[in-house]
Amino acid sequence: MNHVNHYSVVILPPDEIDLKVGKLKMRLFTESGKDYSSRKSIAHITLQEFLATDNKLKKIILKLIKIAREQKCFPAEFDKVICSEQTAFFSPKANSKDDLEKLIERLRSEVKGLIKSSAHISIGRGLSPQQIEISRNIFSDETLNFDCNKIALRKYNDTIKQFEVVQIFPFLGEEISDKQLTLW
Repeated sequence: MNHVNHYSVVILPPDEIDLKVGKLKMRLFTESGKDYSSRKSIAHITLQEFLATDNKLKKIILKLIKIAREQKCFPAEFDKVICSEQTAFFSPKANSKDDLEKLIERLRSEVKGLIKSSAHISIGRGLSPQQIEISRNIFSDETLNFDCNKIALRKYNDTIKQFEVVQIFPFLGEEISDKQLTLW
């Protein structure tokens, strides 16, 4: 019987953005004195999560290669942090949201899965009312800007209770014409 694993496809920002988001997460933890969900996860934008056997995963990887091969790099700009209910997250500017949503729509049409949320970068989930109030005070002027130039496949690790990157797919921006797909 084939074992089923839990995977996610994400946009990974550059290391300096991950470092900045990590410092913000640590600041919220330090100032509130309480732990919270997603505090230890690296900065990312979740595009899709899915369950797959090894055979199904091979087919999905081929789809990811094709998507990344055709996808052009684009600027990702996050101009505000939204703190509501039990979450604090970076929300994209309108122009970036359009580009991100187009990529999400394409990917989700190719890779069926479990996620329905829109593009964002989490700072914290499962936050208490006190942590939400602290977040409103310390994150009000924070922004993020980076070139969106790759997606990554991650596998859930039950031991550490986090997803780990298993493969990166850089955007190549190649135009694939119908003629390239035929054997003329």
